[in-house]
Amino acid sequence: GGPRRGAAMGCCCSCGEREHDGVQLQPQQRIVISAASEGVKVTNHLEVSGRGLAIASEPIEQDFSYWELCIKAMPEEAVVGAGVCRNAPLEELAAEDFGAGRLTWGFKTSSAGVSLKKGDVLGVAFSLSDMPAMQFFLNGEAITGTEIGRVRAGGEVSPAFFLRQGAVIEAVFNPEDFSHRPPNARFTELIISQSML
Repeated sequence: GGPRRGAAMGCCCSCGEREHDGVQLQPQQRIVISAASEGVKVTNHLEVSGRGLAIASEPIEQDFSYWELCIKAMPEEAVVGAGVCRNAPLEELAAEDFGAGRLTWGFKTSSAGVSLKKGDVLGVAFSLSDMPAMQFFLNGEAITGTEIGRVRAGGEVSPAFFLRQGAVIEAVFNPEDFSHRPPNARFTELIISQSML
């Protein structure tokens, strides 16, 4: 319902407050940004700035997953991308035009003609077993024409983010910090691989 949803989901302003009911999440129990190309700065394990590619610490193993990114800064000429990448050397991933479909798949504001502003929330719904494989949402609404039908990775993929020209984003993997609900109940937060626990 109305008011409860807002209270439960919070807003982008709360991105970054990682303490819930006085319980601090342990780094190994949460998903963070674990790799970044040269020129990218990662602050507090989740905030990303600079120019290049940033990759989440966990591969996607479940059929349906959802995560978000909060826009912290978005100068007029800035570019933000979100999607997935193969498990490949960082130099190879960073060399590919983000979303080209060989090592990286995703959405880039410059090629999609979408403009973002500070406070916007971009949602990513990813499916290993259904089509479309990836859908993108801006402030809870589907961004028409940006769906990716199939990801032919031939192996593991992980959430990936791309930035250029002054954009700053914060990755949101914790469902308590989601600003919007996933598109349907099948999509849930990324789950840390059981083999890692």
